[in-house]
Amino acid sequence: MGVWVRFSAADFAFAFLGILFEGVPFLLAGAVISAIFDRFIVNRYQGVGCGVGLGWIPLVAGVGFLLPLCECATVPIVRRMVSRGMPIGHGIAFLLAVPSVNPLVGLSTWAAFRFQGGELMVVMRLVFGWLVATIAGLAAANLPKEWVVRSGGVATRFSWGSAGGSAGRRPAGEGGMSGEELGKEGWRAVMNSAASDFLDMLFYFCLGAAIAAFVGTAFSVDTMLVMAEEPWLGIFGMMGMAGLLSVCSSSDAFVAAGMVAVPSFAKLAFLVYGPIFDVKLFFLYLSFLGWRYVVGLGVGSAVLIGLMCWKIGGWFLP
Repeated sequence: MGVWVRFSAADFAFAFLGILFEGVPFLLAGAVISAIFDRFIVNRYQGVGCGVGLGWIPLVAGVGFLLPLCECATVPIVRRMVSRGMPIGHGIAFLLAVPSVNPLVGLSTWAAFRFQGGELMVVMRLVFGWLVATIAGLAAANLPKEWVVRSGGVATRFSWGSAGGSAGRRPAGEGGMSGEELGKEGWRAVMNSAASDFLDMLFYFCLGAAIAAFVGTAFSVDTMLVMAEEPWLGIFGMMGMAGLLSVCSSSDAFVAAGMVAVPSFAKLAFLVYGPIFDVKLFFLYLSFLGWRYVVGLGVGSAVLIGLMCWKIGGWFLP
């Protein structure tokens, strides 16, 4: 048996900087977009995201098919939207769906698997991602508040709606700017707000990136692929690899497609689980979600994806 762990400072630094340079621009873009959305849209239309029932959660998850945003950009947007009144169930559905089913993900998956049944892999990845986001959103909407929202986090500033979708209450003392005030002061407030969100989440992102870089360089990929010999072990082994490697959802299909010895249904598990839960996302989620809910999300989504890929994906994919 070969060496399981072999640490190289140079490889670690290269991998860490690669994750950092790949993810930080999207994290910054997400912070800016969320600040613009908060200042110029949510403040002017106080009913946005509020007062919608649980039946709207599948539609909120479906918005992900239209927005080409990765997971690093989505977290700050959802953080802001939830703090401004979006019900948490809708926020979780949006948070998980956007990086899982967006057009860029579909295009990159087709390009990576175009010689391996690309069309079917694209359809199953997008449908499974939408289903997981919808189910997670419905579950979050019915969980106790203390299980979902981190104590002291930004998301504690909204009124917890009932299962019927009662309207969230906006934070007191935060008035919106009128159309005439959308000038220099408005954009200065946007930049201040974006900088605050970005710096707040950068710590979590760097911590997750460091762990992902260590795992990706110190542990042999061949060692993890030993688990691919059995369907169940292959599925959960690939999901574990997706969680540890923390590859961006816009490029993870090329990583999966290159593992030619792995069954396609296990590759599907890798593709569906990665945008929903990985090491860097674990720490980003902790910026506004409770640790018990984050752990439950990781375990619950793994079980759900594993069942879908084994029972359904195994029927259609080799």
